[in-house]
Amino acid sequence: MKKNKWILSVVPSVILGIFGVGMLISTTSCSKNSNPPGPTPPEGSIPFTKEYFDWDENGNSLTITGLKSDLDLDAYNTLWIPPVFLDGDTQYNVTSIANNAFRDAFNNGDAYHTITNLDLTIAINLNTIGQYAFEDCSGLTGMLTIPSSVDNIGYMGFSGCVGFNIINASTWTAIPTIGNDAFSGFNSLGGAVIVPPNPGLGITIGTFKGLPSTWIIPLV
Repeated sequence: MKKNKWILSVVPSVILGIFGVGMLISTTSCSKNSNPPGPTPPEGSIPFTKEYFDWDENGNSLTITGLKSDLDLDAYNTLWIPPVFLDGDTQYNVTSIANNAFRDAFNNGDAYHTITNLDLTIAINLNTIGQYAFEDCSGLTGMLTIPSSVDNIGYMGFSGCVGFNIINASTWTAIPTIGNDAFSGFNSLGGAVIVPPNPGLGITIGTFKGLPSTWIIPLV
């Protein structure tokens, strides 16, 4: 009888031990093969995937060339650009937005009229915004944040984006190269530019080529 009791007490422990080892092996295997999580997109943003975006890859750098055609974006309200894109075991830095990438893509009357926000807030690897990249995207509204990593904004890069009323350049440590008319056609009724508390940078309204003179830099 004692022998049977010993067997009954040991068997569950052995089973649990085997189960635990199996779980450990399974967990270790999953951890080894899984990719590190990418940045979390804001709610309502277009998924940053190959199903929605076109891009070119060069080494570990990625240049966004635009959106796929004939997309249904009614469920989304934000164009979000992340710092990186994970593809299997490969990480790509999102470094550029190509010439004409989103030209005339987001207007009040077009198919993508629900997209009203442009979020570049954490695009910390973004160096270049190409010529005409966002020209005539009049449906984009609110604040345009340009990260400090950007060192080149092309000719007419944001021209005609009348919906923005704030340009946030508060993290800049240097003034990027800005093409002529990059900000022309912004709301003539006025807006504000937020600059870093560093007068030595010499940022003025004139820095933002083509920006209407009705815009101001608020005193800090």
